[in-house]
Amino acid sequence: MKLFGKIDLDDIHKTLIVLSLVFGVSALFMPLVIIFIAQDILFHSREHWYFGTPGEAYLIAGAGMLTVPAVTLLYFLLSKWKSAVVNSNWFISFVLLAVVIAGIPFYHFGIHTYFFLDDDGVHQNEFRDTSLYTLHWEEVAYFVPELRSDGGTGAYETYHFISPDKQIVSIPFNTDISQLRSRFISLIEEGDGEILRPMSPEEFEEWKKSRDM
Repeated sequence: MKLFGKIDLDDIHKTLIVLSLVFGVSALFMPLVIIFIAQDILFHSREHWYFGTPGEAYLIAGAGMLTVPAVTLLYFLLSKWKSAVVNSNWFISFVLLAVVIAGIPFYHFGIHTYFFLDDDGVHQNEFRDTSLYTLHWEEVAYFVPELRSDGGTGAYETYHFISPDKQIVSIPFNTDISQLRSRFISLIEEGDGEILRPMSPEEFEEWKKSRDM
């Protein structure tokens, strides 16, 4: 029976399996809790008209939780080689460290994926961005509501806010944001921004191409 320091290596294997199962199952629902609590502490403000979290944030955090079973699976596949390196103390230490830290970047990017609307404008931080992007209401050149057609009926899916330099801030539609529509549209119009008709995804893509976006 091999020992890792004073700890039975078999116990480490059992612990890794249990952690993999727990994190694998938790990846289905825990991102909702983690993202909500973290963003509430870090970013929420009473000055926000609306604060939203795109679905990608939860998917990214979920992927972070799945790094635990992924690292564990890779370790057990390598351990089948019966290599002295794989079964060495330093390699086991590396595996345990990887289990702990592999998901951290995913949690960071997930937590930092959000948008909000306030008196100043629409603000967005996407997972691929390094900082918050702000498009002030008076700087919005175009506002484009996008429709998703379904069975002959159209429903709003996305609101697009476009700057003069062709930066696009896209936020998912919901009823809470729709109640703010007249509020931000009046501010956009005060800044001479254009309120365009609702477009289908195909029409919006064609519209962007016509303006080299």
